[in-house]
Amino acid sequence: MKKLLAVLLVVIPLLTACGFLAGSAVGSAVSTSVINERRCINTVTEDHSIHYQASLKFKSDPSLKHTHLIVSAFNHFALLAGEVQSGYQRQQAEALLRSIPEVKRIYNSVTIGPVISPKMRSKDAWITAKVRSAMLADFSLNSTQIKVTTEDGTVYLMGIVTERQASTVTDIAKQIRGVKRVVKLFEYDA
Repeated sequence: MKKLLAVLLVVIPLLTACGFLAGSAVGSAVSTSVINERRCINTVTEDHSIHYQASLKFKSDPSLKHTHLIVSAFNHFALLAGEVQSGYQRQQAEALLRSIPEVKRIYNSVTIGPVISPKMRSKDAWITAKVRSAMLADFSLNSTQIKVTTEDGTVYLMGIVTERQASTVTDIAKQIRGVKRVVKLFEYDA
């Protein structure tokens, strides 16, 4: 009986396409990533699809050779970051991303210049991990509602947060060693 209840608690939010059990005492038994997620499952899936489709489009476009482009998406808002060699490549990358129907808004932070080294990419991944870890330690934050992306020492923060949560996570990110700047790309909740 307990196994059936656990399965139902996971399946029901998925069938309704939204995690409506958030915050309930019964819901605490279910994975926090499903329960605390305020985006509908379709939106979460489409955000992942945006990343995947953009990667395929960039790789298949010969004009984007010798570039480093990354895409992060949250609630259909897409961050485009990385390095390209020309203004044309920057525009082309944005046009390809814009051609994905699920994308509602694009934040184009692509810089024109040399591609960062694999060593710097490793440092960026480490910064992202440290920011996420610090977020988990702060119980005022719902880390499932905040996406952290780091590119060349710049931390980009996306998600659905309150003004207070935005301030808290920004302060957390600024304190991490190696962070050059923090860019807030939040949607604000009341």
